[in-house]
Amino acid sequence: MLLFHDAGVSVEGVPGHKTLCFYLTGCLNHCKNCHYPELRDSKYGECLKDKFYHIVELYIDYISCVAFMGEGTIQDRDELISYAKYVQDRGLKNCLYCGRNVRIEEWMSVFDYIKTGAYIEKAGPLTKSGTNQRMFYKDGSSYVDITYRFWNA
Repeated sequence: MLLFHDAGVSVEGVPGHKTLCFYLTGCLNHCKNCHYPELRDSKYGECLKDKFYHIVELYIDYISCVAFMGEGTIQDRDELISYAKYVQDRGLKNCLYCGRNVRIEEWMSVFDYIKTGAYIEKAGPLTKSGTNQRMFYKDGSSYVDITYRFWNA
């Protein structure tokens, strides 16, 4: 069961989109100097399924994308995928900020945008050209690295 700490709109999280971001708890990365250390606690937050659809419908006329800031555990993937598909069915793009140092995994293919890479303070965030983090956009059946779009923001 996915839990979330907060939800809010951002114009910076996904290039070219006004994005409704859901901040999921239970992050296993524990990056040093993380921007959201409160997201580490897997027992913290509210049940996402109790509020997700209502929150999306409240914002649907004002956003073009929904982002999941975190991914939960392996056991949560089916739930996360169902939310991602719902968003697409409503005509919106979706995004996963996974934060792990991984290649795009098969289960992630439902997402239009995927951000990978743990936060490393020395390398900087997505807005720094030396970042280890990457943002990918799904173009057909493959993903294209669009990280550079953050560097001119």
